[in-house]
Amino acid sequence: PRKLKSVLTELIEKDSVNINVIQHIDKAENDNVKLIYDVDAFLNGNKVSSIIKEGSLFHFLYHDMQDAMFELFKSVVSEKYLEQCKQLKEKQIKEKQNEQND
Repeated sequence: PRKLKSVLTELIEKDSVNINVIQHIDKAENDNVKLIYDVDAFLNGNKVSSIIKEGSLFHFLYHDMQDAMFELFKSVVSEKYLEQCKQLKEKQIKEKQNEQND
């Protein structure tokens, strides 16, 4: 059986946030290709300790870390894709509002 696997890993640091990007490519016998991007953000021990001491853990997790990950995400997707995501989200919000009004 012919099978191709590839795993690429890249570590990026942006504004004290470490981002681990892993690209998995798996090609099976029937020539179907599976591609997975796994993106994780993390802090090293020293940064966690200082953020906890400052009392800004919530802000860091829900603003700084999310912003760093979103900037990376925006750098690899098209404007068309972002616009489609925005339209889908707006549609979901409208549907939820309509359900609540019924």
